[in-house]
Amino acid sequence: MGTPRQNVVARLEAQDHRRFIKTHTPLDGIPLDRRATYIVVVRHPLDMAVSLYHQGDNIDRTRLRQLTGQPEPREPPPPRPALHEWLLSWIDWDGSRHEQLDSLPGVLWHASDAWTRRRQPNIVLVHYDSLSGDLEGEMRRLAAALGITVPDSLWPVMVRAAGF
Repeated sequence: MGTPRQNVVARLEAQDHRRFIKTHTPLDGIPLDRRATYIVVVRHPLDMAVSLYHQGDNIDRTRLRQLTGQPEPREPPPPRPALHEWLLSWIDWDGSRHEQLDSLPGVLWHASDAWTRRRQPNIVLVHYDSLSGDLEGEMRRLAAALGITVPDSLWPVMVRAAGF
């Protein structure tokens, strides 16, 4: 975000190893290439919303405005509503998924679109609860889907390193 596209592409093209690109963009918002594998992680919408609310506390809004070319507000923003109030308004919001990708309609579109594509050979659907419930099993499943061979002796170290 805020980095010119040509700079991102140049950095990716300079890599001589397997590339990993993370995005929150749904599958219908990125170019799909049969040579790439797309791992889509979905999460219960309410869990995602609570995480989103708390993430808002960690955003440097001044820096975000600088990156996006937005002016500084003339007055301080109103205080954020309490989580419960915010969550109810997030659930009730009735706009288009295109307006806010992190809205309930946006999150449900992302998950349902990935679900309809899950049988494509280069789409791997992962549920956040599965990662937290059986991290090693999901890591092994992802390694197999990506054609990555991992020596058995490395799995315990890798699973510990990837823990939540």
